Amino acid sequence: MGSNWKSLGFFCLLAFTMATCANLRIAPQGGTVSNNTSARSGAVLSKEAKLRRDVLETAEQYLGTPYKYGSRSPQRGFDCSNFTSYVLAQHDIEVPAGSRNQITHGRRVRPEAVQPGDLVFFRRTKDGPVFHVALVESRTETELNVIHATNKRGVVRDDLLANSWWRTKFRSFRDVISVTP
Repeated sequence: MGSNWKSLGFFCLLAFTMATCANLRIAPQGGTVSNNTSARSGAVLSKEAKLRRDVLETAEQYLGTPYKYGSRSPQRGFDCSNFTSYVLAQHDIEVPAGSRNQITHGRRVRPEAVQPGDLVFFRRTKDGPVFHVALVESRTETELNVIHATNKRGVVRDDLLANSWWRTKFRSFRDVISVTP
């Protein structure tokens, strides 16, 4: 009888391990997998992961909104920093307008540790002033997807690593979500 219980226990442990492993996502070497955690059935999101997902869902609502310098109105349009400020404010995360002001908020993040909802900042030269900001959507070894307001296309989704112009301009990342009380 004891042997049967041990066998049953082993099989239960094996089934639990297999079910748990089936829900894991392995990132490419050096990359991180960070997107759409709600797609995993039965996954329990941490408060921060849920907030990051919610921030991106809000940003996605404005895809196609026109560009309007100095505006933070979904009806009139957004510029880049007013877009990020507006989206984050919908989740009680306060960052000022102006990409040069936003880069002083939150904490610096290494490129390989960037997560959805982090901000990415752009400079034309290594030491030049910040001129643009975007919201990170996802990051892998070969992709860096963002949602941002561009002056020619409005609010759009871009893979920065696939775009030769943007790829040479992004310089730093800031986490403004995990530092939010």
